[in-house]
Amino acid sequence: MVARLIKIVGTGLVLVLVAGWWSCVSPPGEPEFDNPLDPEGDDYIDPITTIVTTPPGTVYESSVTISWQGSHELLEFSWRLDSQSWSAWASDTSITLEYLDEGDHLFEIKSRYATGEEETSPVQVEFTVDAVYNQSLLLYPYRVELVSGQPLEVQLQAHDMPSLTGVEVTLAYDGTSLQPDTALTGPFLAKDGGTTITFSEVGETWNVSTGVAQGPATGVSGSGTIITFRFDVLRVANSALTLSVVDARNPNDEEVEILMVRGSVVEVGD
Repeated sequence: MVARLIKIVGTGLVLVLVAGWWSCVSPPGEPEFDNPLDPEGDDYIDPITTIVTTPPGTVYESSVTISWQGSHELLEFSWRLDSQSWSAWASDTSITLEYLDEGDHLFEIKSRYATGEEETSPVQVEFTVDAVYNQSLLLYPYRVELVSGQPLEVQLQAHDMPSLTGVEVTLAYDGTSLQPDTALTGPFLAKDGGTTITFSEVGETWNVSTGVAQGPATGVSGSGTIITFRFDVLRVANSALTLSVVDARNPNDEEVEILMVRGSVVEVGD
């Protein structure tokens, strides 16, 4: 049989008769592509975070920078420190953590696609901060984050102090943001069985003195809380608590040298 070709105009359909066979040929369509965000697709890549820059086991500063990368360019990330709230999702691939307190810390980060597929388990980084000198007085926490309406509480802490029987300190604060409430005697100076007494005076600054009134004459050594300061928060604002040491004494009524003094930063949000 002679091959015949018939084209139906306007439809693009071609009928071909060759040796008694009819076939229908359609014009080629658009190629199909796999969706890389579809977990069922062949091109799908699981969201995985890899730490690029990590702090050493012990950090001798109060800030660290951590960087990371994802398994796909479309990933976004969320992180948290010390089991606090997770950060908002963002495409950032590094963070500098500042105002870190002494001791052990745990940083966690996870990734996800905008479609909601999230990394199965967060990546964890553990490190220790050792930035405070021996024989120091400091406020703890170094950084305080509050919601408006919450009271503020910070501690005056001794850090690896030698024999100590009393201290006098001054705390400068923003009077438009914070209102002093109470200065409570901490357990440090009384930990060897002594009895402590505390005097507090509020003016443009908050002046507090505390010491061992009765008890062992050997003084107290080590680390611990000397005073707890409580403030009422007046408004949403960021401010600083500046600590100054007026005097520190040992059982012989000799001045104790303080090698490092550190205050706090306060961040109050809505």
